[in-house]
Amino acid sequence: MSWSSPPSRRSRWPTSSRSCGTPAIGLILCTPIYIAAYLQTDWQTTALILLVPGIFHYVYLAPTFGVVQNSVEPRRRATATAILFFFLNLIALGGGPVFTGWLIDHLAQFHFNHPGGGVIASLFGSFGAEAGQTFASLCPGGVAPKGASAELVAQCKTTLSVASQQGIIISLCFYAWAGLHYALAAIGMVKHFETRNAA
Repeated sequence: MSWSSPPSRRSRWPTSSRSCGTPAIGLILCTPIYIAAYLQTDWQTTALILLVPGIFHYVYLAPTFGVVQNSVEPRRRATATAILFFFLNLIALGGGPVFTGWLIDHLAQFHFNHPGGGVIASLFGSFGAEAGQTFASLCPGGVAPKGASAELVAQCKTTLSVASQQGIIISLCFYAWAGLHYALAAIGMVKHFETRNAA
């Protein structure tokens, strides 16, 4: 499309379905790579694999800001950006670590009494199994108290390790969930901006 086109036509290209389709593809692609990284047994391999998914993960930023900026009148763009950052920080940066930590606590309690469960079984089991022994009291801070038996020391360490791994993997699945919603948004994006430009 020529840059000499009328403004109403020229303004459509950054807000087309590609503005949501690109993040959808990136987020869906990065999810299994992140999961593969956290399934590794040594940190060197994990660190190496983690170099890759960020390339796909962060492609959502520019299109998201582009859509927000083009969805409002120029005089309201600063306010729209401020609101976007508020929710990004409140929900993602503020709520993400708290949610993941809460999930790890539940998974640790489950694994302490039922070692060896897979991710799906552990997720459902951690909210439905009987209480059993309390991981938090026997392994305060995820570590066996001083003077504890070698068996308890090993059990606390293994339980926290598995629970942390599974908690992070489950939390990473929200990237795919977000990618799905970007894909759904892309379906109606062109129509939305055509209606807006015609108004």
